[in-house]
Amino acid sequence: SAGGAGSFGHLKAQEAVIKFVEDFEHAITNARTIVWDRESDIWPLFFFAEFGTDDAFGAAPPKDWDRLKGKLRRLIQMAKTTDVNFGIIRGMKNEWVQKTNAKTGAKAATQSGGRVASGMDDIDALTHLNFFHTRVGKDFSIHVGKARGPGGHEIQDQTFENLCFAEIAQLVFPDSNVGDWE
Repeated sequence: SAGGAGSFGHLKAQEAVIKFVEDFEHAITNARTIVWDRESDIWPLFFFAEFGTDDAFGAAPPKDWDRLKGKLRRLIQMAKTTDVNFGIIRGMKNEWVQKTNAKTGAKAATQSGGRVASGMDDIDALTHLNFFHTRVGKDFSIHVGKARGPGGHEIQDQTFENLCFAEIAQLVFPDSNVGDWE
């Protein structure tokens, strides 16, 4: 809302985006590793700052969405032109699908039982590596989706358990060593 005291209005969102971009541009030249935890929180902030609403259906025409996405794409591209380790963590949300009632023919949205990434819809296409992290009990696993890099082809569409960052990086860049990633 654009409301009163204590609310996070449109102007505050715009100020927060400006600060976020300034901090990111500084970090790109001064940090070894940058992680957006979570892009699915950054996207709505940028959206609200751009359109002054969180109503995705009534906010703006598609050309305006492209302009907004361009702002995040620019930041991601900045990271890709450096040797910074840049990670984007995305939150998950329930997947919704359209179902048709077999008796009445009525269509309705319902949850599929699956989970999908939330946030900007084309993040996967902008990154070099796409991982899906899961935990079962005390064991963590990483499923590798898209993987670009010298070792990317060998690890794509595979699942690995209990790897640290340096071990994952060495799978992508087999000629590297642990010290390169610390």
